[in-house]
Amino acid sequence: MNKPAAVLLSLFVAVSCGTQVPENAVSGGNADIFPDYANVTVPRSIAPLNFRIRQNAEKSFAVLESDGVRLAVKGPDVELKIPAWRKLVADADSISVTIYSRMDGKWVKYDPFLFYINDDPIDDHICYRRIFPGYGAYRAMGIYQRELSSFKESLIFGHEDAGGAKANATCVNCHAFSSCDPSTLHLHIRGKMGGTLINGDVFNLKNPEEGGPNPTYVNWSHDGRFIAYSAEKVKQWFNSAAGEILEVADISSEILVYDVEANVIRKQPAIDSAKRVLMPVFGPSTDRIYYCAAEPQDSVDNVRYGLYSIPFNPETGLCYGESKCEISPEEGSVSFPRVSYDEKYLICAMGSHGYFHAWHKDSDLYLLNLETGERRALDEVNSDDSESCHSWSLSDRWIIFGSRRMDGLYTRPYIAHIDEDGNCSKPFLLPQKDTEYYLTSMFSFNLPEFINGEVEIEKERIFQGLKNPKQVNK
Repeated sequence: MNKPAAVLLSLFVAVSCGTQVPENAVSGGNADIFPDYANVTVPRSIAPLNFRIRQNAEKSFAVLESDGVRLAVKGPDVELKIPAWRKLVADADSISVTIYSRMDGKWVKYDPFLFYINDDPIDDHICYRRIFPGYGAYRAMGIYQRELSSFKESLIFGHEDAGGAKANATCVNCHAFSSCDPSTLHLHIRGKMGGTLINGDVFNLKNPEEGGPNPTYVNWSHDGRFIAYSAEKVKQWFNSAAGEILEVADISSEILVYDVEANVIRKQPAIDSAKRVLMPVFGPSTDRIYYCAAEPQDSVDNVRYGLYSIPFNPETGLCYGESKCEISPEEGSVSFPRVSYDEKYLICAMGSHGYFHAWHKDSDLYLLNLETGERRALDEVNSDDSESCHSWSLSDRWIIFGSRRMDGLYTRPYIAHIDEDGNCSKPFLLPQKDTEYYLTSMFSFNLPEFINGEVEIEKERIFQGLKNPKQVNK
């Protein structure tokens, strides 16, 4: 062996895959990676946390270690095979990640960071609407599902399924499930040949009052018996100036409840429809409905929604009694309430005005303790841009939400662990196989929802239902 080779080998310690770690590398501080997975808490079943090393280096690689398993992966794209990732997480409480880069002929070692592995149960799929952020290109819109333990994504139902771009300019929206059950898919299919998909059948679901606004925002009761809607006449503004590009306001609105068993949709006179009311959600016991309400104003900038709740009688399918103010509109404008399955917490979005918080930079997530009435901002997950459209896992130990923190334009799905005391871990971006996926994708991920299994639908049955939808009993 010649001398230069001997000197070179003395600087390295061999690890897996033939990669060698430099022993005398200089310290480089914190590594710059994308997505930022440093020190996140993830479920054991999650897909590999692939990331890109962003240092402009001649060479780079990452060493991942956990409980007797050591794996080196060449950079800059650290993309792990699923079997290798499963070995890393199998018996680990955490995975240590150390990044090395060679710059100007010298090796730099960056400070290690961790992936914390958590065994709290998480549902095995999520569902979301994938859409261009301008909301006008129906051709590319669809409801998708993604398996969390892999990178498998599949279209559930999309625009092309509903008749094609020229034949039927169709929007699909308001996907929802009862207790994360994939068989209970709810979906509005808009357009010339439209209807509402509920439990595999298509219904002609309209306001029981002639000429009244039709159902929009939706929430299932947890026993699958009822579906609550807000019905609104909506106006939209698309702004050309920088900032909040899209604004939405209601001209009129009311709350409706559909009784799935009786096939009847009922107005709710106990809820004051003189106010702007929207986004009703059931408590898990189906004995209370939470909703947002605002006094009408002359400008959308002045509209502030408070959070209210009202008793609900499953025997009659009607709300009754007096509404209780849970969060005053003087504290901010509330949207998108979601109650945990143990009925201990409620998460909502809050901003300065209105309710279309996906486009409001000041929108943050807030946690309301329903037992004590205490409320706080979820600073652990909030950012300088919009957070909204959140949901709970069936175990109540994970939340998923949409955030525009990357660029202010695209909503992307983030997951965070939440413990029984309401404390959240650092959120992590939904992993993708391609480390640059979120840098090149032109889609927003709207309303990510946990589902406990894969959605299976009979598209031919839906096509027939759209031609001849079932009618609701009067």
